[in-house]
Amino acid sequence: MNAPPLIEAQQLSAGHHGHAVFRDLSLRLHAGEIVALLGPNGCGKTTLIRTLAGLHAPQAGEIRLAGEPLARLDERERARRIGYVPQYHRTAFAYPVLDMVLMGRLAGRGLMARPSRADREAALDALATVGAEKLADRPYTELSGGQRQLVLIARALAQDAPCLILDEPANNLDYGNQRRLLERIRALASARHAILMSTHHPEHAAQAATRAILMKEGRLLADGPSREVLTRTAIALLYDLPEPQTDLRGVA
Repeated sequence: MNAPPLIEAQQLSAGHHGHAVFRDLSLRLHAGEIVALLGPNGCGKTTLIRTLAGLHAPQAGEIRLAGEPLARLDERERARRIGYVPQYHRTAFAYPVLDMVLMGRLAGRGLMARPSRADREAALDALATVGAEKLADRPYTELSGGQRQLVLIARALAQDAPCLILDEPANNLDYGNQRRLLERIRALASARHAILMSTHHPEHAAQAATRAILMKEGRLLADGPSREVLTRTAIALLYDLPEPQTDLRGVA
């Protein structure tokens, strides 16, 4: 690709309490790409994702957003460029769902920003995109885990950032919502968004991702086109299965 990457990590290391979860990782994410990150529990996926999103400080290396060092960007500027969906999210405040999505919409504008009519319409559109428009007036704290996940995805969509980083976005979603999510991810990539998503579903990666990264014990085992990387043998080795048995064709 000739265009500069929207996200670029060089020789990145990160961890917790002085312990490195991964070391010397390098990767790039370009506009129009959907990159699926797969690996067993504890391999470092969430730490990597949070580090790339600017939520976890690296121990070494550098991250650039469209050529600019991430470390030099303030929180508002990062919010303009990256939409992030965590794997889990809890809040003690019973905000209405629409307000939760509006928080994402206003994330790059500062604490004193007030939503306009256009902002509210964009938030409602984002909820409709994920099939959650009927939840708009419900307290966020009363939702199921799957419903909360839909709201968090809608919040990231409402940001309209060029990069989306999603930590297991299909977590807790039923079959129908999983399919709708993958369709939306493909549509966003077609509109030149760059998307990185971690997943425990190889079939989701095969169905939606243009590229796949396999991660194990803090190392990247493979990084390349999904059709080349997501072989039955590779998935069996990644998850320590006794024999190649994973069917990646899926059902979507």
